[in-house]
Amino acid sequence: PCRGAALPRAIVSPPDYLTDAECHQFIMAAEMHGVSLAIKIAIGTGVRRRELGNLQWGDIDLTRKLIQVINKKTFLVKNRKCRMIPIMDRLYADLSNLHEAIHPEPAWYVITSRHQSRSGQAGRKPLGARTMDKMLLPVKNIFPGRVITWRILRHTFASLLVQNGVSYYKVAAWLGNDPAIC
Repeated sequence: PCRGAALPRAIVSPPDYLTDAECHQFIMAAEMHGVSLAIKIAIGTGVRRRELGNLQWGDIDLTRKLIQVINKKTFLVKNRKCRMIPIMDRLYADLSNLHEAIHPEPAWYVITSRHQSRSGQAGRKPLGARTMDKMLLPVKNIFPGRVITWRILRHTFASLLVQNGVSYYKVAAWLGNDPAIC
């Protein structure tokens, strides 16, 4: 009886991502609103929103140009796979300049909210998903007809790498995904 039944149509939408020119516009808008570091890290590493909120300075190895996304007592990576992501040159300059300016402790969090900065608690607490979404609010509607989300910034990282000839296997490993998904 099942052989005569029609299979449901698979609805597959292509991933939405920013072009290189749109990335520059988006980063410029983010700089005006004071959230450019989070945007640059998201576009430059493809980390998930919660991973970005839980990124500590101790997870960044500036000498080897690597960011490690690891499981911690207070935070588990989505698929529980630890991974090493190379830091691209544009992002490396920003991270190293900020590191030299503030001399953070390894346990400090890289991304902080304005509220934490005003209260003197900057870098001491991880940011949750809602706080990360609020951080994106001022710039998410910069392009008419499109709403930019953290997921689109993750897709941008992957798409720009593939367009520049990086293999799907490397991109999948850096994103923490299966190559078949990518």
